[in-house]
Amino acid sequence: MYATQLPVFLIKSGLTGQEVFGLALLNSSTSAMLYQRVGLKLKSKNPALALMQGYLFRSIGVLLLLLPFNVPYALLISAAGSYVLWGCSWSYISVSSTSLIGRMSSPKEQGSVLATANLINSSGFVLGSLAGGFVASQMDFTLNFALASSMSLLAVVPLFSIIGLSFVSPFSVLPQIRRKN
Repeated sequence: MYATQLPVFLIKSGLTGQEVFGLALLNSSTSAMLYQRVGLKLKSKNPALALMQGYLFRSIGVLLLLLPFNVPYALLISAAGSYVLWGCSWSYISVSSTSLIGRMSSPKEQGSVLATANLINSSGFVLGSLAGGFVASQMDFTLNFALASSMSLLAVVPLFSIIGLSFVSPFSVLPQIRRKN
């Protein structure tokens, strides 16, 4: 929802194609510089924690586009921050998710599990692009980016059980409250 709509949003908001291209280069180079660092970090760090960190980077990066700045070049500055955080999140998410899948599956099933994960990831990118295009064209970019950031944050929830934390829904205590009354 974010990746394909961001360049459209930036150009509609007044940035030039050259500026958007420069931001895309900033994104790619940030990601490329971090791949090895993230890989080395995973030797001593739980990949689920690194994956959570990647999703948080992505959520914050998308949220930067929603903050109203009242300074010259505000959009260019927030877009640069968004693209840098997107580059960080890309390396954290891709490296740590591959590491996590590899650690959680047996050597026999790693190939098929990684292929399935890649299929799901690619399908998510396609569906997210379609959904983002629909939301942006039928409603607005602000709602699209708010939804994209929310979904990135929600992606963290299933990781709680992997790292040993339990996520308690506020609705799970209702039956306990009713039994006491």
